Amino acid sequence: MLSERHRTERTTLFTEIRQGLVLLIRSRRIAVVALWGGLVNFAGSLTFAVLALYLVAPGPVGLDTWGFGLLMASLGAGGLVGASLAGRLAARVGELRLLTLSCAFMAADSIALALTTQVWAIALGLLVGSASAAVFGVMAITALQRVTPDSHLSRVSAGNQLVMMGGTALGGVAAGVLGEVTGDLRVGFATAAVLLLSSTLMRAVVPTAHGRLEPERDGNGDTMDESETPSS
Repeated sequence: MLSERHRTERTTLFTEIRQGLVLLIRSRRIAVVALWGGLVNFAGSLTFAVLALYLVAPGPVGLDTWGFGLLMASLGAGGLVGASLAGRLAARVGELRLLTLSCAFMAADSIALALTTQVWAIALGLLVGSASAAVFGVMAITALQRVTPDSHLSRVSAGNQLVMMGGTALGGVAAGVLGEVTGDLRVGFATAAVLLLSSTLMRAVVPTAHGRLEPERDGNGDTMDESETPSS
């Protein structure tokens, strides 16, 4: 009985994820937001998968473990700042514009790592990059919820998580391959910066109305929401 229930739960989970991926593919608006997040995670993993090798001795920066820990604290500080300011910034500049700007500023840490071994510059880059990443995460989730019908939100969220985690895994593999082939970890950092800056162009293919992402609508122009019942 217990194993049968667990088997049913697993089947239901996989079915939800599969249905979410189908919905991602069918809707251009939802697909763009999900792929944007996956690409950002891929670029971020290009940097962070090999970050310790670059920062800690005998890496180029030459930090000890205490120095590395203190430098990583800037990531947490940046994340707290970004998450706390995301709502107020969105109200000022608009959700989609903020999503785009935060994607561009996320390249700050990769640029700093690619160009210098100065600890203060790297710390500043990590602070700006992590704050921007927190803002991007909030805005991406908001955008996904805004363009997804309530009746499909759980399935789309599952599919979106699969895309984003897939981007993280592939980025880690790519970072290792680039480092091994080139012998220079900065190649991965530079690649991440280029990807993040160029991915801001994805804004051009996100359908908008007055700078805000809007919910999907059915053939009659009505919002697709599970709380609405079809007319007879």
